[in-house]
Amino acid sequence: NAIIKSNVNNVVLAKITSITNADPNANGTAVPTGTQRQIAQFKFSTAAASNLKNGTNKFTLSGVIFNVNATNVQLGTGDNSAAATSTFKLYNRADQSVKATCTGSGGTVLAPAPSPKAQSGSLIVICKNLMATSINTEIDPGSDVTFVLEAQIANAKISNSSTSTLQVSVQGFTDIAATLFGAADSHIAWADKDNASAPNVFKWIEYPDTSVNGTSYNG
Repeated sequence: NAIIKSNVNNVVLAKITSITNADPNANGTAVPTGTQRQIAQFKFSTAAASNLKNGTNKFTLSGVIFNVNATNVQLGTGDNSAAATSTFKLYNRADQSVKATCTGSGGTVLAPAPSPKAQSGSLIVICKNLMATSINTEIDPGSDVTFVLEAQIANAKISNSSTSTLQVSVQGFTDIAATLFGAADSHIAWADKDNASAPNVFKWIEYPDTSVNGTSYNG
């Protein structure tokens, strides 16, 4: 006379099989400088599927939050916390002409408040509501898409006496209990999307690793 409970199971018709570093630069590459610099590239690969009702289901990225370690590196010269002035951009590598603006939060602000300017240190970059932008975040079954994060790097070595490090990672996306997308919640939101009007949206991915690191740039 006891209630029998099991673990929660979610049925999806689109599924990620791997998230990997797709940056062609090797670890230890010098920190780049200038505007529109690629600081991370991650390849999302999906499982093959043959379901056809309402069209093929596609993994569609709705939001992603990147953890950025910019030790002794100055990111931008303007206010990265506001979409109107942020230099953080996300795009599908297959079409670099269409980009979505992301915003930076946290880290060390290199100008007095309340007008934050450049950032350094450990921060997060929030790319949200991606399905409402013009970039293509849909991934066909059995295929892959590489998403690129770019930024302005105003100074690759703030202090000549210190080592510079720049690395981007994707963390905090494997908790099945996550119901919200945000800095203190899940760092990925995605839709199991077909031609129906209301796709299922998830805040977690079943994955063996809790963090995926991009290339570590040094200087």
